[in-house]
Amino acid sequence: MRKSLRASLMLLAGPLVLAGCSASRGDARDVAGGEVVVEALVDAPDQFFTSDDATIRYRAIGEGAPVLLLHGYTDRVEMWAGTADSLAQDFRVIVPDIRGFGLSTRFADPARYGRKMVEDVVRLLDHLELESAHVVGYSMGAAVTANLALDHPARVRTASFVAGPFYPDSTTAADLFQPFVVAQERGEGLGPFFRWILPTWSDSAINEVLPMLEATNDSAALIASLRALPGLMIDSARLATARTPAFAIVSVKDPLFEQSRFLARAWPGTRVVELQERDHADIFLATEVVSGFRELVERATP
Repeated sequence: MRKSLRASLMLLAGPLVLAGCSASRGDARDVAGGEVVVEALVDAPDQFFTSDDATIRYRAIGEGAPVLLLHGYTDRVEMWAGTADSLAQDFRVIVPDIRGFGLSTRFADPARYGRKMVEDVVRLLDHLELESAHVVGYSMGAAVTANLALDHPARVRTASFVAGPFYPDSTTAADLFQPFVVAQERGEGLGPFFRWILPTWSDSAINEVLPMLEATNDSAALIASLRALPGLMIDSARLATARTPAFAIVSVKDPLFEQSRFLARAWPGTRVVELQERDHADIFLATEVVSGFRELVERATP
């Protein structure tokens, strides 16, 4: 079990692991059945567009109603490989590198993050000439998704939140994240952050994967984006104004478990799925993410 958990966290480190992973192709359509093969996310070409002061990388596969997949802190496009391939059987799946991560522009200034991440997604929809899309966000990406749905409700058909950091106010979030910012500024790297977010992991298991995560990220961008993350927190009064159909999923082992419950209580009509066996590192791999999204879309479609 621990070996599989270490492997799942290594997926977050990007293409060094995923480029050689053939499992993501298992969801492609069957040629023998007369259907067109869906290109795997790991094989899709990188595309780029300019959003204000940033160059944003993205990949797109499949056809149908558009779905945006937004990754988490320290992540990048490739983390969504299996999920994207599965959804691409029925949807047009678009996966960007959020600014500061992957091959998108990395900034050392916290002012370049926060709500600018939300506006990047709006500009991506504009760039692709899409009026709206279903949006699935994991961890930090879930916070971006929530703000997108509240700020631009006409652009979001459904919102799916996977283990999001939904604190009721920016001060609470800032107080929580500050020690991890300081640790990185002192040169301690991501260790303190991951020991908090993965409380059931041993230090040796975390230390095994940290070098790859730190090698595929920029330290200044990690610090700046984490400093800006509290600016994406939403209070219960504002959450109560949401009209976008929503679904949330979280592990009971996740330190963000109560934050997902808070969101589900405040966001009208949100169904929350609580998993017993996953944690923050591998919940995005759970089959319940795709099945919950598909159920949400079916309920929301007239």
